[in-house]
Amino acid sequence: MKRTGIAILICLYFVGGLIIFFFRYIERDLQEFEQLRLSYAVDYASDAAIWELLNSRDLSMDYSDFNYLSADPNLALDTFIDVFSANYGMNFDKNNLDHIKMNFIPVFVVAMYDGYYMATLKVVSNNLNYPENGISNADWDLKFGPKMPYIYKNNATYALNMSGESALKIEEDEKTKEPWLTKIEGLPVGIKSKKANLSEINKIISANISYTINQINETNTKWANTFYIPSSLTTYSGVNPIEGPSVIALVQNVDLATTKPISSFSVAGSKLEKSRMVAGYTREGIKYYCYVDNLPSSIKAENLFPNVKEAAKEGYYYDVRYMD
Repeated sequence: MKRTGIAILICLYFVGGLIIFFFRYIERDLQEFEQLRLSYAVDYASDAAIWELLNSRDLSMDYSDFNYLSADPNLALDTFIDVFSANYGMNFDKNNLDHIKMNFIPVFVVAMYDGYYMATLKVVSNNLNYPENGISNADWDLKFGPKMPYIYKNNATYALNMSGESALKIEEDEKTKEPWLTKIEGLPVGIKSKKANLSEINKIISANISYTINQINETNTKWANTFYIPSSLTTYSGVNPIEGPSVIALVQNVDLATTKPISSFSVAGSKLEKSRMVAGYTREGIKYYCYVDNLPSSIKAENLFPNVKEAAKEGYYYDVRYMD
């Protein structure tokens, strides 16, 4: 009888161990599934954001300069949040959108050819004289600052761009102390290739993101979650490096479907191939097309096309005057 009791006790311990192992295995499996789900959600949202940004590019740009691209970074951020919310089946109401912005996104970057925008958590209204009275008395939001150039210093100061075909040398007037710019062809001293130029731009953005997250953590110590710098930020391991207009999204401490907060990091970009683009316009009541570099400054382009075939599909006709 005694041996039977011991055997039953051993069986109970064994069964109990199996149950604990099973639940821990299921928990780990669910955690891995949700991590994968988050990664896909962030990647899809980032891809949607960059394509929405490029598809709505400002048509008041200088058509002769392919590397100039003007866009509204808020459009990318709004698109990212909408697609991210949809991936988690969340309603598109202000409370949900604010929850995502305030608790999950420490930094959101829109990188363009000649500079970048960075959205960070900022005070939008001071209820009781922030910072003297603490963060609980201030209203915060994820807001973009002004466009920042890719500043590179090597004896002199330069503003880089992603094309690597030229740069701006920044100097200071000795009398007025005001900065003035000189365009230089090719790369600045110290940068030997276009690949190295893009590497410097990656480093510039990474350093600013790191600095910004550290500042957020110092300023907002009362928040439930502390934002951290992902290891992939500096190495871009597992994500695409910046090679063209890009969206860089950091999503951290997400607890929408897990007991333990999870995080993800994504770089979504579009490497635009240089081509001779076509402009569509109306002249003397007729819709024509010609190459953008042939278009006179007196004529305003209505649409841009990657080739003449696409322009013709939209009802524009070959303009003998400007195509030859």
